[in-house]
Order: sequence, then structure tokens, then C-alpha cells
Amino acid sequence: MPTVALSVAERQQREKAVAFARASVGLEGFKPSASDEDRARRFIDGSIGLADFLRVDH
Repeated sequence: MPTVALSVAERQQREKAVAFARASVGLEGFKPSASDEDRARRFIDGSIGLADFLRVDH
């Protein structure tokens, strides 16, 4: 999927959502994997959409 040009507001909203998710996971005693962190970076950058960001790898 090509990178989508995001507005500053959209990028900030995505950064906040990822930060909230990291905090939530951390409070549960877990740590995101390297793959999860890469997916978060790509979501923030606009390379992937919400559905791909939320996809569960088995």
C-alpha cells in the first residue's frame, strides 16, 4: 500500500492513538514486539491504514 499524505492533525491523532495503545499494553504488563512497533511506525507515517494496524498476527 502506498504512503498516504496525512495532514498534520491526522498524523498527530495517529501518534496519540499509538501512544495510548503502548501505555495500555504496558499497564497490562506487556511490551510491544519489534513487529508491532514497526507496524505502529508505518501507521503513523500513513503507509498502512487502521485495519492493517489492528490486524493480529498469529
